[in-house]
Amino acid sequence: MALSAAQIECLLTALLSVNNFSLEKAWSLLPRMRDAGLTDPARVVAMDMTTAIETLRRAGYDRKNLTRLFAERVKALMDAVHAGELADLDAAIAAKDKDRASVVMRKVRGIGPTVIENAWALLMS
Repeated sequence: MALSAAQIECLLTALLSVNNFSLEKAWSLLPRMRDAGLTDPARVVAMDMTTAIETLRRAGYDRKNLTRLFAERVKALMDAVHAGELADLDAAIAAKDKDRASVVMRKVRGIGPTVIENAWALLMS
C-alpha cells in the first residue's frame, strides 16, 4: 500500500530534523514545504539538484553548506516513496512495529537512528 500524504510529511520532517535543526522547527516549515511541492514525491523526483536546493531554501530550510546534502536526502526519500520502496512501511505503522518500520526506513540514504526516532514519534502521534 502506498504511503499517505501525512506519512510522507512525517518522514520529510524527520529527515530534516537533524544536525541541530529541531523537530519543531522543521515541522513549522511544513506548510511552506507543501506549497513548494517538497511533499509531493513526483514533483521532487522531477527536480534537478539545483532546483531541489533552491526549493528547500525558498521553503525556509537554508542550512548554508549543508543544504545540498539535505536536498540529496530529500530526493532520495522521495525517489524511494515514488518507486514504492517504502510501501511496507504502512503495514509496519499499522501494526505499531517499530523494528519492522526501522528496517524499511533504513533503505533510504540519509535515514539513520535519529531520523527513525523522530519519524516514529511523528508517525505514532
